[in-house]
Amino acid sequence: MKTYPFLIFCLLSYHLIIGQTKGYTFEDIPLEQLEMTKCAVDSNAAAVILHDYGIIKVKRGNRGFVQSYIHKRRIKILDKRGLERGDIEIPYYSYENQERLLEIMARVVHPNGQIFNLTQEDFFTEKKSKYWSVKKLATPQLKVGAIIEYYYEIESERITQLREWYFQTDIPILISKLTINFHPNFSYMSLFQGFDGMEKIEKGPFTILKNATTEAILDSNDFTIKNIPALKTEPFITTINDHRLRIRFQLSIYTTEHGIVNQVLSAWHTVTDKILNSPSFEIQYTKSKYCGKIVKAASDILKKEIPQLDKAKALYKFINDNVEVNQNSGIYVETSLNEAFEEKSASKSELNLMLLALLQKVNIESYPVLISTRDNGYAVLEHPIIDQFNRTILLVIIDGKNYFVSQGNKLRPFGELARNSMNQSGYSLRRPIGKWLPIIPNKSQKIIISDFNLDDEGNLKGKITVNYTNIEAVDNREYWINKEGKKTWEEELENTIVDFELESVTVENERDLEKPFKVHFKGDFTGAVTDLGNFMYISPFIFSDFSENPFKSEKRQYPVDFPHLFSNQFIINIKYDSADYYVEELPKDTKFELLGKKVTVRYAAQERESGWIQITYALSVNEPYFPVGTYENLRSLFDITAEKLGEQIVLKKL
Repeated sequence: MKTYPFLIFCLLSYHLIIGQTKGYTFEDIPLEQLEMTKCAVDSNAAAVILHDYGIIKVKRGNRGFVQSYIHKRRIKILDKRGLERGDIEIPYYSYENQERLLEIMARVVHPNGQIFNLTQEDFFTEKKSKYWSVKKLATPQLKVGAIIEYYYEIESERITQLREWYFQTDIPILISKLTINFHPNFSYMSLFQGFDGMEKIEKGPFTILKNATTEAILDSNDFTIKNIPALKTEPFITTINDHRLRIRFQLSIYTTEHGIVNQVLSAWHTVTDKILNSPSFEIQYTKSKYCGKIVKAASDILKKEIPQLDKAKALYKFINDNVEVNQNSGIYVETSLNEAFEEKSASKSELNLMLLALLQKVNIESYPVLISTRDNGYAVLEHPIIDQFNRTILLVIIDGKNYFVSQGNKLRPFGELARNSMNQSGYSLRRPIGKWLPIIPNKSQKIIISDFNLDDEGNLKGKITVNYTNIEAVDNREYWINKEGKKTWEEELENTIVDFELESVTVENERDLEKPFKVHFKGDFTGAVTDLGNFMYISPFIFSDFSENPFKSEKRQYPVDFPHLFSNQFIINIKYDSADYYVEELPKDTKFELLGKKVTVRYAAQERESGWIQITYALSVNEPYFPVGTYENLRSLFDITAEKLGEQIVLKKL
């Protein structure tokens, strides 16, 4: 389970020492920055952030208390790869004008000092969703050696959870500094991430953290970090934001004008009450006023005398068949479930709450579960923060078995979560208090059975059957039905062999979601054979996911997080005429495992009888989460796997 290794909790209410910035003007750029050609932190960097300054205030505004967020950034372009840094995007929460861009400007400065100023008119606005907009700028006049600077201020009415500040990006930063100033009536909890493993030095009122290159000075209202290396993405993570150096702020205490102290979300039971009692949550799936039309429409299914599991599946299908998923997000109901049902359009969370209304009508034990999706980041279990959640799924309990259920894909069966929802933990809302539950997705399987015949001319023909289960079945059904399957599988073949010709591709269980999805390939796979005079070299593994090690980096700064457990299995039969060939060499059998069978690999190659070779291979990942300290062993195991999958069968011609 993910935990935050370094959390600092403090109540913050200090005065800002930086002055007003209305009518901001850019400062002079030092000559050494204009002349810079390499970054000291990373000599291969395409660009470097020279400084990244942020100011967060909570103050009294015209319409009550507001958050003011100011961001100033200066970037040096070191080679042509860095020119993409000129594409600036500034997201803000535009729904009901809750966040407003008060000021925005940018400039480009060439190495010779020539300046090109840009104003708000040079930016354009793109509406991303009902809630979010983005200010964009494709910076003109940018070239290698130039510096780009931009500045903006956002005023926001969202003061419960403030904007996050990232001290780390995908390019190096020489200095990143955040200054905070919170109105005396507000105190915030601070959550620091990514500082584990750094040497800690106490210096009176502030703390210094150090490692080989980076130094962080954490003061009461100033947080300064120098020489921060780039953070590059790696395979099998949630979101890169889970691993950046960053700080988050959650409102902890609010004092009214009359001196009354209010604890804000001080415990998880407070979260449970706040959400369930919201007009956009529990009453939506319990009161006829909000869900009665859905119940009436499903009455025929509700009245059926069938087992609970069959009824739950039928209701799940009813919602999926009658309402389309839209792009809205969040855990709450936007207007009412009845209205969304009539409009045949709902968010994924709303679809799940529609199903909950029906399940509870027939007394099937079920609860809403709040999650943070993988692309939203890990959930913080230790502290009651509502805004970390962005999806509501369901826990359904039938005959003592737990099913995690999420609507939104007609090809995903009951009890199978989307990959994006597989994020370790969910908060189950139930009275009198909710609780955290581990989310344990179903293990997926990919079983490949290959039957080949090698003729006397070295042609390898035959058929391959691929069986997909659980989330693998969902994905590949979707590929097939959306007419992308054949192209996808051809691309997989191309990654394995040079020359092949498919005669046919057929499938089984196309719409039967309860059964494995099967794909049958028939064709000529001679590209897997290399003819070298008297010897035939056969590379038997086609559709092998790990013929290349996905873990390229020698070192890794963060854990490996597979979304779910999985296994890949091969059974390969190669028939040939023993009058034409005999077996010169077979790969050696191998069996190895990692960390108490958290990952296992088994490989066997044998001549079953004259003219018949059989190879079996199984990779099983039985634990989804691997801490940083296990990475080298995990990488070595996948190195061995790739090596075994690349080994060839050698036949000699008679």
